Amino acid sequence: MAGCAVSNVGLKDVIKNIMEMDVPELVFLRSFTQHPSSVLIMRRYNELVASNPDLQDIVTAFAVYPALKWAQKAEDIDAVMARVCSSDANAQRLINVQKALSDVTGYEPKLMLNNRKRYFEASRKLTWRLEHLVEQIRDFPGEGEIYANILGIMLGDTTADVSKYMTNQYAKAAMELAYDCAGKEIDGLVDDVLTGIVQSDDEMSLIYHNIDILLREYNRILWHTQNSDDRAMRLLACESEEEMLKITEHDEKYRQAYLIVEYIKLINGAIEMVKTFPVNGQEYYDIIRTVIELKPKRISDEAAAERVGMSTYSFSVKKRRALSVLSTILWGCDGDTFVRFLTDKA
Repeated sequence: MAGCAVSNVGLKDVIKNIMEMDVPELVFLRSFTQHPSSVLIMRRYNELVASNPDLQDIVTAFAVYPALKWAQKAEDIDAVMARVCSSDANAQRLINVQKALSDVTGYEPKLMLNNRKRYFEASRKLTWRLEHLVEQIRDFPGEGEIYANILGIMLGDTTADVSKYMTNQYAKAAMELAYDCAGKEIDGLVDDVLTGIVQSDDEMSLIYHNIDILLREYNRILWHTQNSDDRAMRLLACESEEEMLKITEHDEKYRQAYLIVEYIKLINGAIEMVKTFPVNGQEYYDIIRTVIELKPKRISDEAAAERVGMSTYSFSVKKRRALSVLSTILWGCDGDTFVRFLTDKA
């Protein structure tokens, strides 16, 4: 029995040591909201997480909500593709070719992006629950209306008429009530969004998470449409249906050529959507366009930074963020990108 007692004491010490281990504290350094109280709310987020780590997931959910809602505009791939830059002559020409391909074959194959679909479904579940939670709290006796308005500001509502004084006074209590009402449920929903749909051992993870490679391939595809011996690529250089019919009678080649244009439209439309990102959207768009233009010429980041009027360091940091934003539109799959936006020290 004595031996058992010693063993139990040892186990308790191990558990205690594990519980007391330093865990990296989540600290928000910036905000996705444009409300005058956004800096104040960011401070309250940090105080809440520091005082009660159990609140980390729900605080994170409110903090990234504006970015998740923005990204959901990309859920409809056709809507993203419709944003194709009107000044991109290559893309516009290929869209015309794609229409001719559709006329020749009589069908329009679609990109199969099932992981992307699952990610957006998880994202919508989380944002819907947060919206519903705010309205649920509005009925809370006494301060419910104030709490709901403050939580609404956290979700990006710029019209809520709540003073900084009231926000400072009630933000903590509002978030604690939100956790009491739906904290455990939101913990699970946050995990689904922030963990990511594509796991590290997924064969597609390289494509999903290496957007820089994707842009390089985008440039290569545009070049190959004019210079390749591959019949699918040669179809994209055709000027008429008659030329297409001369090249091939093989349906699979028509399908490949059609999907290549779908791929180009998706990338091009996603780049256009970057302009509307809640923070620095136009700047990120300009950086991506610069990267696409200069990458085939092997021009250095130093020269690219000078082109957009930034220091090399700022350009490097903002390029990484810009490509991360583009990645969330194209693939979804990694909501943690938005957390890094708010917390990284660069």
